[in-house]
Amino acid sequence: MRWSIRTKIMILVSAMLLFAILAYLVVAERVFREDKELLVFDTNRSSTEQLAGELESSLRRLVDKLEMISQLAADSTPTTLKLAYEFLENDPELLMLHIVRDGQSKRPLRQVISKNQLTSLSLTPAEVLRAGLLEPIQGNGERVGGPTSPIRIENRSWKGKVLFLLDVPITSAPNMRVLALIEGTALLQRLQSRKSLSFSFVVSSSGTVLSYPRTQSVLDRLNLSALEPVRQAMTQVFPLRQMEFSDQGKKFLAVYQKTALGSAFVVSMIDKQSALSARGRLLERTLYVSLVIVTVVFIVSLFFSASLSDPLLRLVRITQEVAGGKFDVRIPVDTGDEIGTLARSFGEMAERLRTSHVELERANHDLEHKVQERTQELESRNVDIRKQQEVLLRATRLAAVGEIAGQAAHEVLNPLTAMTSRLESLDLKIREFAEEPTAPIPSLRTILDAWQKDYQEGGFDGWLAAIRTPSRVIPDKTLFDEDLYNLAIIWAQLSHHNQTLRGDFSLLLSESHRIARIVDGMRGLSRTRQIRARAEINELVQESVRVSEDLLKRHQISIETEFDEEALYALLDKDEMRQVFSNLIKNSMDAIESVREQSGAGLNRRGVVSIHVHRRNDTIRILIRDNGQGIPEADRNRIFDADFSTKGAEGTGFGLSICRRFVRQAGGELVVSDSRPGEF
Repeated sequence: MRWSIRTKIMILVSAMLLFAILAYLVVAERVFREDKELLVFDTNRSSTEQLAGELESSLRRLVDKLEMISQLAADSTPTTLKLAYEFLENDPELLMLHIVRDGQSKRPLRQVISKNQLTSLSLTPAEVLRAGLLEPIQGNGERVGGPTSPIRIENRSWKGKVLFLLDVPITSAPNMRVLALIEGTALLQRLQSRKSLSFSFVVSSSGTVLSYPRTQSVLDRLNLSALEPVRQAMTQVFPLRQMEFSDQGKKFLAVYQKTALGSAFVVSMIDKQSALSARGRLLERTLYVSLVIVTVVFIVSLFFSASLSDPLLRLVRITQEVAGGKFDVRIPVDTGDEIGTLARSFGEMAERLRTSHVELERANHDLEHKVQERTQELESRNVDIRKQQEVLLRATRLAAVGEIAGQAAHEVLNPLTAMTSRLESLDLKIREFAEEPTAPIPSLRTILDAWQKDYQEGGFDGWLAAIRTPSRVIPDKTLFDEDLYNLAIIWAQLSHHNQTLRGDFSLLLSESHRIARIVDGMRGLSRTRQIRARAEINELVQESVRVSEDLLKRHQISIETEFDEEALYALLDKDEMRQVFSNLIKNSMDAIESVREQSGAGLNRRGVVSIHVHRRNDTIRILIRDNGQGIPEADRNRIFDADFSTKGAEGTGFGLSICRRFVRQAGGELVVSDSRPGEF
């Protein structure tokens, strides 16, 4: 189906605009959501820091009072005792305190009571003791992931009264502690006064709320240890952490922070849907604006495309008239842009075509008579000439294609064979590396599965206990020592394997570049593009051996090398010399395989290829020998011919011819020194 320019312009502009709007919406939604989540986390963290600071400040003030009162009460003189009672009576928060020795909390050494404060709350000392409000806080004050807090606080609200128990060690008397019952209304109000968009509260080390937006939850001693942020604060090692969790089908963004005093945790959380509700409104409004923009752009594109396509359509109709032979046409296009210029040029062209058409008709009329006369004479001759040309052209093309194909196939075959062999070896190494039970990947998987299993069954402590068990493989060592030993071995294997892979891929890349150069150079076999440079002969031979060793190993053929002790240099083309050495080694392998097939010995017959590199005076001599079938005497004078091959249909006849040409261009000579079937 053909579309007009007008339709194409409208579709293109609309598609680009829609794509830009969709891309903007996707990016804007992601950026807004990420920024909003970061802002919510920062807000929650700020709330927890403020709440934690207020709690620590209040606790520090109460601790200072208790330190002073406990020191006065510890002195048995009437004056100091009276002073302690006066301090207690004048403090509206302190109700009753016990000075106890560690381990003997049920028998206080000293008891100080603010009777006026207890009476104002309709409480008596006996009721307080019977209700266990001064019972010590369970636990040793240690929290997971934080320092030991010697000061502890717990919710002891009772009979609609907000009461807190504060457990403080006496610094001047070792092993002595103060258990103080505090009227917590003022402290709760200070903690609840921190208003924010998030939902903030304080819990003790047991999970019981110390501060909560609803005071009734504090009076009911609500326990939130099952809530995910509280559970993680009680079990995780991090003193401050932000998270996302689900509770009762809703997702929340939360932050918890452990306080330095009181063994308490401050938690701030907010409903994720409420926090990100502005994102939906932003996308909705953006979509409305985008629809308006698309509509406006569509209308503008409609008028613009009409102003562009209408003159072109008129030009098309006039062009069709001119093509039909009507040259005296008038072009009704007079715009000031490129289309107007095109219309005027087209009018001039139509006028010139009309003049040329008249002249051509006159000339054609004259030529018709001459052509008819000459046509009859040439027809008979042209038939024979065309036949001879077709035969000659077909033969020339076939010869050129055959020669180019043969040389290209032979030159590309050597690096391609080396690459195939190295890829097969590389595939075997990779499968052994990933599938053998003792290979690095299965071993690493075994260690990882064991650690995951121990961690999932017992958590961090379970995993730690598991790796401390004695090893069954390494005497006097733990499983962790065994795993470290295994990881060291895996690391060594991975390093060795990485070096091997880098070497293999370097070889494959080098051979690929070599094939590219060969193919690029096949555009003209009559000339040789040489990049001659000073090269070390021993290194070139060793590179060719490395390229061919995988193929030789697969055919169970060993290769022996002997090099001159000193470095041997020559001015030559490295790629051509690599091709010469690789081709000669490949020929040796084929000769050995031919003997095996004729004798029926197969791979049981040992195959050997020997390469010796030596200097004799000013000449570098490279001798390549094998124990293959050898070269018959009758064929020795023909093996370097371009169309001669002893390999039957598999041979191209170009291998040794090309090798000899390369060697001669480097200033050397390729000869057959001796050949005996089955011997070196």
